[in-house]
Amino acid sequence: ETSGNRTLAAQKLGISRITLWKYLKNINNKN
Repeated sequence: ETSGNRTLAAQKLGISRITLWKYLKNINNKN
């Protein structure tokens, strides 16, 4: 199921972006 894998990849990418965004936000708060 290509569509299923595509959705799963999109979810992983979304989670990664949120995690990265929070990480960068924390660095900015410390500085």
